[in-house]
Amino acid sequence: MARPALHALALGVALVACAEDLEPPSQLRSLRVLAVTVDTPFAPPGATPTLSMALVDAAPGASPGGSPRPLSVVWLGGCDNPPQDAHGACREALRSTVDLLSDQDLRLLSTPATAQGRVGFGTSFSYRLPEDLIARHPTPPGTLAPYGLSYVFFAACGGELRRAPAGEAFPLRCVDPASELPLDAQDFVTGYTRLWAYTELRNQNPLVQQGALLENASSRLPCADDLACAPGEACGVAGVCLNLVARCEADGADACPGVRLQPRIDRQSAERAETAAILGDAAPLENLWVAYFTQRGRMDADARFVHDGALGWSQDFSTTWRAPREGGEVRLWAVVRDSRGGVSWAFEDVLVR
Repeated sequence: MARPALHALALGVALVACAEDLEPPSQLRSLRVLAVTVDTPFAPPGATPTLSMALVDAAPGASPGGSPRPLSVVWLGGCDNPPQDAHGACREALRSTVDLLSDQDLRLLSTPATAQGRVGFGTSFSYRLPEDLIARHPTPPGTLAPYGLSYVFFAACGGELRRAPAGEAFPLRCVDPASELPLDAQDFVTGYTRLWAYTELRNQNPLVQQGALLENASSRLPCADDLACAPGEACGVAGVCLNLVARCEADGADACPGVRLQPRIDRQSAERAETAAILGDAAPLENLWVAYFTQRGRMDADARFVHDGALGWSQDFSTTWRAPREGGEVRLWAVVRDSRGGVSWAFEDVLVR
């Protein structure tokens, strides 16, 4: 059986592993799902957790500085307690959920009555956990807290979604609506989120303060022009004052103007890492780490450890964003995760001239 104590550590390892000849993970050059958060990472059977997605469209076909192109986002539930707790064992359940949809449903992003509760569209979705999810789950040796597990799959598409032919690994395609030709990975992202069910165990998402990502926060005053803003700020397209950063011909190099980022994370975020196999004082405190992202410019560090269950809190988990050559507004992201599947994020905009 799958080891219940290891919930979501693999992604954190992947975030900091990057060969020198590859694009840094922090650099957004395609359609990207930065994270999916669940409002109740551990929930009782019968509850209805809500999933929310941080989605960024940085693909070459997008419209930088202009109106964003339409995106198609779908959620696909219905895989409950797969064999060995493995997402790869969800293939039949995933196909059966897609079989509830027609290409017309996918084109219109419309959920038919027969798919209500199993399918949703948009960047958030609520999925009701079956009342008997824990009762139907086999109990692996060493389990101290019985649990159940549901998978919700998602797809984000820079074109239109279509049903895929039988036999393909994922039962949906993303196509250019004009040509009906499949789009590639720059415009099509698929993935899944685990929903853990426990009778009593709970996990909160990291407590991240919004609007406090930058070391020197902007005033966010309403403005019609730069005259309404404080020194070092300028009026953004949404009519609020943003930090002003000088553009840099070296395009993100070490010598370019920098902005320091470090999310403010409440220390209550490091809970006892209780899972199915370890409870109470025997459980260490959670690990937490942060990953940084930007569409333009460059982050000095892609990811940093925030809290180690054995060593405690890091004194410095910041990074510095370096200004790009191209002017305009740039959104800077920080995604904070814990070792039991909790996730939160914050973002701030700066104005480059």
